[in-house]
Formats: sequence, C-alpha cells, structure tokens
Amino acid sequence: MSRQNKPKNAQDFLSELETDFGFQAAAAMRREAQHDEAERRKREQAELIADLEKVGASINEISDLLAVPVVSSGGYAVLLDHMTRDYRPWLLEWIGRSFGRKDAYCLFEELVVLLKGGSLPEAAATGVAAAISEIARPSDLDTIIALVSDTALGKCRIFFVRNLMRSKKPHARATLRALESDPDLGIEIRLRLSRAKR
Repeated sequence: MSRQNKPKNAQDFLSELETDFGFQAAAAMRREAQHDEAERRKREQAELIADLEKVGASINEISDLLAVPVVSSGGYAVLLDHMTRDYRPWLLEWIGRSFGRKDAYCLFEELVVLLKGGSLPEAAATGVAAAISEIARPSDLDTIIALVSDTALGKCRIFFVRNLMRSKKPHARATLRALESDPDLGIEIRLRLSRAKR
C-alpha cells in the first residue's frame, strides 16, 4: 500500500488540525466563550458567596459547599433567601442541591413545603427535589410517595423514583406500578423495574 493511500492514524489527524486555520479559530472562540461564562458565573454568585462567608461558610463557589463538613443554620438561611432571587437556572439549581446534605435534614419539612408550594423557579425546584431525595429517611416514605404522585410538580419528581426503588415496603412498589404510564416518569420507572427483575 502506498503512503498516499495509507489510512490516517490519530496522530496524523491531530497534526492536520494543528495547521487547520478554521479549526484553530473555532477552538479559540470556544475557549474565550468558556472563559467569559466562567467569569459571568463568578460575578453571579459573588453576593451569595459573600453572604455565606458572613455566617462562617468560606467557599470560592457554590459547588464547594458540598465539601464543607457542616453548614450552620445561618448558612441554610442564606441559601433559602437566595433561592428565590432572580438568578440564572444553573445557580438556582446548585442552591437547591446544596440542601442535599445529612445535616440539612432539620429542614426536610420546610423543603417539602417549598417544593409543593409551586413558588420556586423550575431550576430551584429541580435542585430542591434532588436534595429532598438525598436526605429523605425510610420513615419519610409517605411524604416521598405524595411528592412523586403530585403531577403538578412536573419532571423534578424523577428524583423520588430511586427512593421508592430502594424501599422494601409494598406500597412503594405499588406506587411505581401506578406511575408506569406517567408521561414524566414512565420511562425511568419501567427501566428501573426491568433492571430489578434481572
């Protein structure tokens, strides 16, 4: 086989990309857009980070909060306050997910009321639903069933499917069966139930 007809390997392809002006220009634009987005996110969460620091939670960005061993009640009060502010969806969801820690269980009922109240922006509701699912205890099964059955909550109910799958209680499995045709949850439920049969 002549060199001209020899198939290209990955190294040949990468070498070509290094000299491809169009590819390099597009890559530079992507890097600049990523940098601009990172800077914008830093500015967006600056007030939240400053308020958290005032109550003893010293972090660089909201995602760092998950690594903090204990969040004070003051920290959770700050998060509850900021969760209803006019932030972009990514930040609202992160704020909601920040309650997904065992030490936030004292707020379980309050989070449930917030979620059911329908006043949270969609992204915040998604984060709060994920947090509720994370901190729920087996004794909260009836609350989880009520949440997963409440179609007004929409797609964020999908987080509660795993809670029901973990439960050994017959009414947990009965609830899943009843929701198999739910437009938001049906695919996930059928998939999990089929895996459980294997």
